[in-house]
Amino acid sequence: MIPFYRSKTFWFSALTIVTAVAALFGFQDFQPDSNLQSIVLLVVGIVNLVLRFLPARNIASPLTRR
Repeated sequence: MIPFYRSKTFWFSALTIVTAVAALFGFQDFQPDSNLQSIVLLVVGIVNLVLRFLPARNIASPLTRR
């Protein structure tokens, strides 16, 4: 098993969360239209699915002990 912090899916999801939080607090000057928001949501979903099926090894949960 590999540690969770070596997972591409973990880091992509963390980046998505950081970007969303930054947008909520005004670090994003532009207001995207609804079509752009839909496209971004679609791309994030597709990337998460692709990354989920890529690993050849199991990922260890940070909540369990070895």
